[in-house]
This record gives sequence, C-alpha cells and structure tokens, in this order.
Amino acid sequence: AYEISLCLVGSEMCIRDRTITLDGTHLTIDKDLKLDGSDLSEGIILNAAGNSRVFVIDAGTTVELTGLTLSEGGEANGGAILNSGTLTLNHTKLSDNSTISDDPGDGGAIFNTGSLILNNVTLSGNMANKRGGGIYNDSGTVTLNHSTLTGNSAGAVGGGISSFRGTLRVNNTTLSGLSLIHISEPTRPRLIS
Repeated sequence: AYEISLCLVGSEMCIRDRTITLDGTHLTIDKDLKLDGSDLSEGIILNAAGNSRVFVIDAGTTVELTGLTLSEGGEANGGAILNSGTLTLNHTKLSDNSTISDDPGDGGAIFNTGSLILNNVTLSGNMANKRGGGIYNDSGTVTLNHSTLTGNSAGAVGGGISSFRGTLRVNNTTLSGLSLIHISEPTRPRLIS
C-alpha cells in the first residue's frame, strides 16, 4: 500500500511530499494518466530503493509524465519503466536504475515495446546486465528530443540505447560516457543531429 499526502490548492490537488519511496511493488498504470510534478522546485522523486521497478505502463494506455525523477529501480528488465503503452516523458530524470538478472537483463532504465517519446529527459548512471543500459526497445517506437544519455552501461551492447525490431528517432540528443547506440536489424533508425 502506498500513502501519498495530498493537499488542495484552489481546485487542484497537490502532493505535499516530493519524495515517494516504493515498498517493493511497482506502480501499474492501466488507465490514461497525466502526472505533472513541474510546479515543485525539484519535481517529484519516485525511488524504488532497488526493490522493484517504478512503473509498468499497460498496453492501450496513454500516459504523460512531467517533472519526475525515477531512481534506484531494479527488475529483470526495465529497471525503472516497463512500457507497453503510449508513454511521453517530459523534463524527467532516470538515474541509477538497473536490471537485476541476466534473464533477460535488458533496459537498465526503460524496456519499451510500445510508443515512447522523451522530451528533455536525462538518463544517467543506469545499467543493464545485457542490452540497453538506458533504453531497450523491442518492436516499439522510441523518439528522443533534446535529451541526454550519460554514464549508462550494458554488459553486452548499447550502453545508452539498444533497439531491435522497431523504430528509433534521435533528435538533438547528447550521448556521452558509455552511452552508445546499438541497432539490430530490422530497426528503422533516424538520427538527426
């Protein structure tokens, strides 16, 4: 069970505490949702304390997350996020997430089989035992706009991103440190600056 302290400002609901530590169970989003923490000076921090991933986004849902930090997620694949729906991340940080086994061990921060758009997102210090330290894309579509991948690593390939049987678009995005892109056929890459 999660306990989140809410307050009411005018007609809008707000979260009193900006840091939420999960108790070992991920949060499943099975309905369309917009969550915006950008009004808080440092956004909302969701910390899984290495006991689970942070979010599972179900197929058929449209989710937009803004102003969040997702940290210390740990799971067999998709350390912070397992996305099968349509997910947009805005001004969000994913840091220190990892896969915790070699089976499958893909997607240190994000394992994607749906549609994923990252706008001004930073992925740093994430690790996958096999592929895609930052992101592993399997048959989905990933678009990165004005984002940064730095210091992510993978035991096999794609410290930053590994994409297989999907579409990958990278626009005005910085990759540094161990953040490399690995593309397996028949991925349709489109790299722009």
